[in-house]
Amino acid sequence: LRASLSTATALDRGFAVGATLHGARDLGPGGSDVSADFGLQLRPARFLAIGLVGENVFAKQGGAVRAGVSLRPLDELLTIGIDARFVPSTGDFATSIQNGTLVPAATARVHLGGVVIGAGVVVDNLAAAAAVPVAVTAGGSLEVDLDNFGVTVFGAGAGLGGASQDGIVGARSRF
Repeated sequence: LRASLSTATALDRGFAVGATLHGARDLGPGGSDVSADFGLQLRPARFLAIGLVGENVFAKQGGAVRAGVSLRPLDELLTIGIDARFVPSTGDFATSIQNGTLVPAATARVHLGGVVIGAGVVVDNLAAAAAVPVAVTAGGSLEVDLDNFGVTVFGAGAGLGGASQDGIVGARSRF
């Protein structure tokens, strides 16, 4: 079970910061965990956003850094994003950087009024010292996004092309 509380603010027209506090409880032997995400976004133009996020800071399993660029070539109709998440390995600083994993991703979202159709692909296990083969996760989503309420259903195939493949489905809501 996981609960999150988020806040964000625009410091000026093209610069915003945000933070999320996560509380997680494993119903098995894993116990509980608390972590935080901290991010900033720069919007130098209406069609361009650049972001940087520290993910799962203070988590038991360690955190990650994500950087990305998002483009809106057709105003609000289409959003295309590319990002990369870097997950350091354990050990001293130099070793954790050298043996870390880079996880690139690409997404596309079509906005049709209050309905959003999304698709994305993530390349898993992309590391110089990876012990498992590179695999891909591909998925899609359908979202109804109104002013004060939103519902999203999503599904993905994980580990495609790798040794182990999984299917993921889920739903989330926002009030």
